[in-house]
Amino acid sequence: MILGKGDQTDNVFYILLSSSKFYFNYRHTGNTISIYHHLKKMGVTDDRIILMLPENHACNPRNAFPGTLHFEIDTRENLYCDDIEIDYKGDDLTYETILNLIRGRYDQGFPQSKRLQGNNKAKLFIYMNGHGGENFFKIQDTEVVHSEDFAKVFNEMAEKDMYEEVLLLLDTCEAMSLFDQVDAPNIIMVGTSITGQHALSYQTDGQINTYLNDRFTYHFYQYLKQWNGDKKSGKVKLSEFPTLFTFEKLQSDLRIKSTHKTRTLDQIYLNEYIPLKPLKMDSERVQRFNLSDIDSSLFF
Repeated sequence: MILGKGDQTDNVFYILLSSSKFYFNYRHTGNTISIYHHLKKMGVTDDRIILMLPENHACNPRNAFPGTLHFEIDTRENLYCDDIEIDYKGDDLTYETILNLIRGRYDQGFPQSKRLQGNNKAKLFIYMNGHGGENFFKIQDTEVVHSEDFAKVFNEMAEKDMYEEVLLLLDTCEAMSLFDQVDAPNIIMVGTSITGQHALSYQTDGQINTYLNDRFTYHFYQYLKQWNGDKKSGKVKLSEFPTLFTFEKLQSDLRIKSTHKTRTLDQIYLNEYIPLKPLKMDSERVQRFNLSDIDSSLFF
């Protein structure tokens, strides 16, 4: 899919991260895949998405539905699509690789497909889901990222002109504490819980024998999926998130911290980062090929 000139998300790049291994963390893979599934359905191509999954829950022998990943108990839709492209998995996903990805530190010869393709005009959407606590976020149950790590990474990104704006969405316990030391410019940080609160799991499945999703990401996916095209829902402001995703839905307090220098949360819209309708193809940007120009001997 090639983006049209009018699309607001044609210079947005994505990092989607689950930090949890083990089968009982099935929901963290499901949460992350749900965002990936929506982006792909809307026409965002894999060259703009970095997908990081430490565990292949679809192929885990304990999965009662081999090769599938279910996110909703009511639909049993398989979100583990045929064309899924996982950029970091298993032992590739570490504290060091996560931070180096975000700040753009790579060894010589590191694959371009695994690099964040940012620039000083790019917007970045970063979604992170896993286990956390006050001022830490677990990586595969063996390492942790702290608030000061986030602060250093985003300051380095700002120095390198790697972004224009960043929307960072962290769905974990005590999520807002991870943003305490972040002061780099133009970062909008959404946390699904405050200090002392858990980010709770939601639907459980007796056949799969574990939880399918967490409360925030489930309700967020429902909003994305059920968007009906009206101007009001298509123009939701980030300032409206606490009223869209209330304590009654999450059993935790969603909060937002912004370091934006020129725009308030009332001036920043969700559809600047996540498309809410399928992206259109721009015929002027499609390169057309004439089959007669191809040397047929190349195929024999």
